[in-house]
Amino acid sequence: MSSRLFATVILGFMFLLEVGCQSKLMTPTVIDSTIPPAQTTTPVILFTPDAEITTTVSRKTALPGDSIIKNQCPKVASQQLNNISTGDLLVFDRSDMTFSYLNLLTGNILPAENAVISPSRSRIAYWGLNENDLSSFLVVKTIGENPVLPKWPNLGIGMSSWLDDERLIFRLYKNLQGPPPIDPPPYEIAIFNPFTGVTKKLTPDFPGISTKEVDWNFSGPAYYDDTLDYVLYAKWDNPKNMHEYALYRISTKTSIASLRGSSYNSAYLYDGNSVTQDGVSANPPQWSSDNTRVAVISPALEKPDSDDEIFAITKNGDVQRLTYFARYFDKVKISDLSWSPNGKSLAFWVTLTPSPFKPPENAYQDMRLAILNTETLEISIYCIDGDNIGLKHSAISVDIAKTVSAPIWSPDGSQLVIENRFATNSSRLIVLDLASSKAVQIGQDMKPLGWMTDLPK
Repeated sequence: MSSRLFATVILGFMFLLEVGCQSKLMTPTVIDSTIPPAQTTTPVILFTPDAEITTTVSRKTALPGDSIIKNQCPKVASQQLNNISTGDLLVFDRSDMTFSYLNLLTGNILPAENAVISPSRSRIAYWGLNENDLSSFLVVKTIGENPVLPKWPNLGIGMSSWLDDERLIFRLYKNLQGPPPIDPPPYEIAIFNPFTGVTKKLTPDFPGISTKEVDWNFSGPAYYDDTLDYVLYAKWDNPKNMHEYALYRISTKTSIASLRGSSYNSAYLYDGNSVTQDGVSANPPQWSSDNTRVAVISPALEKPDSDDEIFAITKNGDVQRLTYFARYFDKVKISDLSWSPNGKSLAFWVTLTPSPFKPPENAYQDMRLAILNTETLEISIYCIDGDNIGLKHSAISVDIAKTVSAPIWSPDGSQLVIENRFATNSSRLIVLDLASSKAVQIGQDMKPLGWMTDLPK
């Protein structure tokens, strides 16, 4: 890789990688369960609510005052799921560092680009590369339509994600000279409509916004809802010397609510102790798919210096506590929140001490898949683990780029795709069907990046 390309990657540019057709689809294989067979068929209810509290929320309903936690241990099947959801997975092949589309029904693998996928799963955007002069250009593709090559002002930018199906989020750079970090936080972003060419610049000048290194997927330390009127940002509390999550309405210049940030920075554990730093930067907030509330990871009220819990903040300022892990576990680490398409469930990775399951052999951490029903507060904790490599002797044992992705929902919300990295250079791709609690391995050494409804042209 040339020095110019390396610098471009550092700035966040995503370039088109020309790859050939792949043939890495595996015949599904059985993954041995670490749990006795009795737990593979009947979930064990560990905890049930012993009290209720009344919390006023935007839907005018009361949430339970405790978690209902179930253990689930599906044995990964040796045959394909009969009802596997349609569509194509965008994956990163770790073995040859290429991007591909993996068709879930046929198993076909086609070349792809390092793209960001729109909320409807029908559009992608990525950076193309002019091989003659190494310049980049923006490409937008929609299923069933011809590609669009929008003209983007040359401002020096790094693409982050889609805000909605019409607009993309970009990081703006003022100073392109020298090595990163290029600009100090808080970072400016631009909202760009590739179909109309309209660009809106957003300067995060909210009360008390953090000037420390807080970055949420290139657009931090501020996460906007799709109206661009509500923003959840990282606020620095000087007297307390800590970060807070702050919900703010821009049009009325109103501070709506705040919540303490997590004390964790990493999903890893070593020697039985957590790596504790400021976790606001590591755990970005996530707006629900219906755009009514934003989920964050914040310390438990009972143990403010140790355990993680999931909270949601509504636009009218109601703070909803959605998990109560601290009542039942000594240590809790939560990461990578992912809303279901209907906005009623959250999938995430959780590390619990003591663990509900036997830890994988030689594991440095015990990260497990969990799914939360945000209406009933029922949590299913699966024996399927994510990344059990982690840290060794206080040092990163593997390339940080090899960490697993957040759980990815199917377009209809019936299934999840996850990566299980079980060894330093080995992982497997798994699809979990939620209704049947069946799982199947569909590939190896692949990191899932998104679930498309079909392939764009």
